[in-house]
Amino acid sequence: MKTLAECEELLWNYGFVRVSKSNLINIFRIKQLKPDLNMKVYAYFDNGERICVNRSYKKEFDQYLQKMRRMV
Repeated sequence: MKTLAECEELLWNYGFVRVSKSNLINIFRIKQLKPDLNMKVYAYFDNGERICVNRSYKKEFDQYLQKMRRMV
């Protein structure tokens, strides 16, 4: 069984990024991003789910989005 960090590394090129200690998300399934208090951001998905982008992962999340935008 792989750790979440190993999965993140394997899936990076497929649009997956870590947003908290226990969550990887697929950026291609995000319908909307909404900022919240305390520098939190919520990702809303096309299936109706909502996941918080933890403050400690927000910088890496933003950098990942920028990299992926340049690639598309």
